[in-house]
Amino acid sequence: MLRLVTAPAAEPVSLEEAKEWLYVEHSDDDALISSLIRSARQEVERMTRRKLISQTLAQVLPCFPCGEIILEAAPVDAASVVVTYLDADGAEQTLNAPRVFERNGVTRVWPNVNDGWPETLEGADAVTVEFTAGWSDVAALEADAEPLIRAVKTIVAQDYDERGRTGNRGIDNLVGAFTISRFV
Repeated sequence: MLRLVTAPAAEPVSLEEAKEWLYVEHSDDDALISSLIRSARQEVERMTRRKLISQTLAQVLPCFPCGEIILEAAPVDAASVVVTYLDADGAEQTLNAPRVFERNGVTRVWPNVNDGWPETLEGADAVTVEFTAGWSDVAALEADAEPLIRAVKTIVAQDYDERGRTGNRGIDNLVGAFTISRFV
């Protein structure tokens, strides 16, 4: 299970940028548009399995796997990865120097080369991997993945114009190149 620890400090599209994209010149809908921006970012993040702006996440597991832990979000700041677990006695421990590898947008975590995974408390969510995922700021996102920003704007525009009606928004071309099909 993946849960949000610290939300992004900003959205990939500002209120002003969204209003310009929408041709909105009044402030009557500012709260609605801000909400649509957040919702659109979250939708693009779900579609691509990538976090657009830096945020802290915790991936909780019942125990250590037989092999690697595959982090369920990208891009990951490898230096931010911290693995904690409940030992067999129920005391919280921090894993010493986990190895973190990224390949093709997927980040994998292994125990230190000289250690295996330690024993954990049975019957509990005993393992937590906390990490930072997402581009460091909007400028970095724009430099690496500008189509994802356009996807957010497109979703905002369609949701603003259609006010809640759902359906295929036709943004697959914008996010397709950034989509991680699955974490394996």
